[in-house]
Amino acid sequence: MTRLELGGAIRSIRKDFLNLNQSELAEKLGCQQSWISNLENGNGGSIETLLSIMDLLKKEFNIKPHLIFKEPFDLSALVGSSSSNVDQAIAVVEAYENETLQNAAKLKMLIRTL
Repeated sequence: MTRLELGGAIRSIRKDFLNLNQSELAEKLGCQQSWISNLENGNGGSIETLLSIMDLLKKEFNIKPHLIFKEPFDLSALVGSSSSNVDQAIAVVEAYENETLQNAAKLKMLIRTL
């Protein structure tokens, strides 16, 4: 993920999820509005600002901060980042587990024919 892509993700979270302007988010985080602007525009920003945003998402919205870095970024993943996402992840892992077990059984059968 590039700085510009990260900035776009932060902008989307701020505008479309938190429904805040840059000044409002800066006030919530206790930082300067210019720091938010720099971060969103891919012009640096500070790691402290990014960590504050991640902390805000976790504490106030119970959102796992790593979702910010999901590629491609998907705002709907934040909105639905409840236990249903955990259930979906478990279902994917279980499907993979079942497929792996089936493939292992086939491999054993092939080895036995040697």
